[in-house]
Amino acid sequence: MMVSFPYHAVPDGTVIAPHHLYIGVLLALLAAAVVWDDSRTDEPVMVVGLLCASLVGFAATWPEWPVVGSLITLAGLAGALVAVSVGPFWRGRHPWIVGRRPAVRSLVAVGILVALDDAVEHAVGLPTPLDTVWKLAIAPLLPGGPISV
Repeated sequence: MMVSFPYHAVPDGTVIAPHHLYIGVLLALLAAAVVWDDSRTDEPVMVVGLLCASLVGFAATWPEWPVVGSLITLAGLAGALVAVSVGPFWRGRHPWIVGRRPAVRSLVAVGILVALDDAVEHAVGLPTPLDTVWKLAIAPLLPGGPISV
């Protein structure tokens, strides 16, 4: 059996739908903006650039050129996760936890993981945790019943 890549030629039939990829990327961008604002010498340019590339890949490129768009989306998110995890910008100056609360670095990583959940599901068709919660617990509660594509 041959599996097509990406699994969805257009994610959920439209990229305008409220995908949690957007929520995750916006959370990560907001957290990165806090770092950027707190210190003029600390600029998370690589993470912000890769997150923006993933948005362009998902929203603008994927519907027209699915293979290229899905690859840009996945590469941007994976690159941003690597950059926030082991990149020299984040090491030392920006810890994962401050006291008993998650630090900004953790929020960037959580946002990226939320976005990756959606991107992986649409690119390769694997059931992912957040999509499973959506399909089993949230979508049936919506007026008109479950939404599935």
